[in-house]
Amino acid sequence: MTGKSKAIPVSEASAIILSQGSMMPSEVASSRASGIVANTVLADRPHPPFDRVAMDGIAIRFADMGQILFTEEGFAPAGAPAAMLGQAQGSCLRVATGAVLPIGADTVIPVEHLRSAGERRWAVERAPVPGANVHRKAADLAQGTPVLTKGMRLGPCEAGAAATFGEFPSVVARLPRIALVCTGDEIVPPSQTPPPHGIRASHPACLGTALALAGFPVSYEALVSDAPGDLVNRLRGLTEYDLILCTGGVSVGERDLVPDALEAAGFRKVFHGVQMKPGKPLWFGVAEDGRTAFGLPGNPVSALVSLVRFVLPHLRYRSGDRLPDPFLRLATEPLAPDPFRTRFLPCVLADQPAGTRVQLVKSGGSGDLPALVGTDGFVEVPPGDVPAALAFRRWG
Repeated sequence: MTGKSKAIPVSEASAIILSQGSMMPSEVASSRASGIVANTVLADRPHPPFDRVAMDGIAIRFADMGQILFTEEGFAPAGAPAAMLGQAQGSCLRVATGAVLPIGADTVIPVEHLRSAGERRWAVERAPVPGANVHRKAADLAQGTPVLTKGMRLGPCEAGAAATFGEFPSVVARLPRIALVCTGDEIVPPSQTPPPHGIRASHPACLGTALALAGFPVSYEALVSDAPGDLVNRLRGLTEYDLILCTGGVSVGERDLVPDALEAAGFRKVFHGVQMKPGKPLWFGVAEDGRTAFGLPGNPVSALVSLVRFVLPHLRYRSGDRLPDPFLRLATEPLAPDPFRTRFLPCVLADQPAGTRVQLVKSGGSGDLPALVGTDGFVEVPPGDVPAALAFRRWG
């Protein structure tokens, strides 16, 4: 049997969790993927790759601005090779946004600043400055400049930038394979009507949604009874999964089988118990091959808080994220201090004249998941004196 462990501070638990477990191998992302960038992407050409017309209008030599009228010699569309501006004074070429700046031109006058003065003749109503509306070659990036670096999150901007330089699909960290095992004789699937002494399982839906929102979908889920041997046998068969999440049965009661079952399945206990509310019974372990496991409390609010505060940063870390625990610091209402525990309080975001603040939401405790409906996340209140701004994390 696993003996009772001393609870450790949240900061210590977080540091331990962010230093354990094998890193995910890399793979080529799908055409529309997210994840953590696994290698540096360099610009294979300058950006822009040519002197680019920035607005529809006419391309001219600025030296010709003494002319009252400009004579149009033709049209230079986007996607065409560079046109040549004629040598005659006052000549111009009509150009489209995105076109290559015609050879011999150095300035673009937008259509809003022009007036038609007859067929192929343009009068300038607002004089430009030299080089106006021209996006110069390599003004943004020189060839060979890093565009994405290892450890960045591959979001829409990063994916688009990689595609700009011929590197999408990109190489990203493989998504961790996650197994979610919910324990307890009292739980039944949501589709069933529970007996008077039972409840429906909320963990697969609640935790699975939070994981999916964070970019880590669950690969396997199961409800397992408290019958002797059932949990150990199930866990021993999950060797292909990078992370195992067990919910319920993680405290120190007679029917709290998860800690011993995880150890029997090959996970070495790293810690059991964190000085926090809710979520104190949190268990964390590591297998010899780098797989990791969490024992999350059975109460749904405790499980969700533990998942967001510890499991999601752990998954990001193992995926190579250079910023594995992103959060905001926001002001909230005055709170009484707790000298011993870190508290996690559900809240909603409120836009106010002084900026975004958090408004705390009252609940009936760690089992009152319905009270969290409509909330945005939670704030973390450290032990001791309460700072003016608290760390806020979203649910997913």
